[in-house]
Amino acid sequence: MRTLRTAPTALGLALLVSSCNTSQSPPPLTSPSPTVREFSVSGQVTEDRGGPLAGVHVEARLADSPGTRAGATDSDDAGMFRLDGLTQRVNLIVSKTGYQQTGAGTFDADRVVNLTMVRRLEVIAGKSLTGVIGGDSLLNGEDDTGAGCDANNLACLGVDLSVPGPGTVTVRLTWPSPGSQLGLFVSTGFFAGVGKHGASPLEVSVDARFATSVIVSYDSVNGRRPTAADVQPFELTTTFNPR
Repeated sequence: MRTLRTAPTALGLALLVSSCNTSQSPPPLTSPSPTVREFSVSGQVTEDRGGPLAGVHVEARLADSPGTRAGATDSDDAGMFRLDGLTQRVNLIVSKTGYQQTGAGTFDADRVVNLTMVRRLEVIAGKSLTGVIGGDSLLNGEDDTGAGCDANNLACLGVDLSVPGPGTVTVRLTWPSPGSQLGLFVSTGFFAGVGKHGASPLEVSVDARFATSVIVSYDSVNGRRPTAADVQPFELTTTFNPR
């Protein structure tokens, strides 16, 4: 007896194909999310030739995007600060009213950073200022005035000089010790200005149109480089002739 074979219908073919594809395709492979390693920067802020500074604003800014803040805090009564949860390279910007702004960086791992702040010295054109410079005096931040404090590793102090408008400002630096050599530099722009070095008195005149900076440096005492134990009182007098 012969068995009749019939051709599969279209519906049968569809059911056959469907039954052969019962397993689903595996999901596409995805890369695991990178692990972000958090870090902290902590430390203490003190005053130059002084003790701990409270209420100092410490701000972390992204090293690759300086205008972007990554975190901020204020120092406590002991001058201590701590910034947690940082995930990218940062620089520190440190500020407090009455002190020169300073900073430190670049950090991408746990670090303890101790910072020193210098009191801001200010004088109005036509007025005088007395101060003291030591062999370890600091010019906070990078010296972009052209005075050569960083390049020559000099002890320096910065003084903010305010002028009422365009005119000629004359700055005169005097000190009592004949064995001390000091420097006087008046900034007129980025890495520009007029300076003198030597024995007392030193005098510099510049054409000023806006507030500027005066840099006093402690070059030598009795023919040697000053040390932290050396201190030199000085007086800064200014006159202004408007244009």
